[in-house]
Amino acid sequence: MLKLEEMMSTPVATLTPENSVLDAKRLMEKNDIRHIPIVNHKEKLVGMFTRTDLMAAMDSSVYHLPDEQQEAQQAEIQIADVMRTKVATASLHTSLRDAAEFLVTRKYGCLPIIHEERVVGIVTEGDFVKAMILLLDKLEQA
Repeated sequence: MLKLEEMMSTPVATLTPENSVLDAKRLMEKNDIRHIPIVNHKEKLVGMFTRTDLMAAMDSSVYHLPDEQQEAQQAEIQIADVMRTKVATASLHTSLRDAAEFLVTRKYGCLPIIHEERVVGIVTEGDFVKAMILLLDKLEQA
């Protein structure tokens, strides 16, 4: 049985609740990611911030403003004020099938992987699509 530790992305880019929405936006752009686990000073998971949360954090009226003004507003909003605090997680030993089924049935985009109360990896719906492409390639070659 394949487990998440064999497929998860690591290291994981994280932020703290004290970071700003602008910090999250820049981290997402820099690393081409859509999900950021939010950790406390002990690196324990306390929330999740996603690209959807980024869009929801800003009033639609600001999108017509110049980038500098949008960023000034994003810098004023702390992640703690907009992050999701109820976060589903998985362990290193969770099976790929169980994780995939969970993401599909719950319509989640990712699962942070927790070991000894710390975020050690993350698996996203995109990771499963990549795995499916590899499997399809192998099937076609056989």
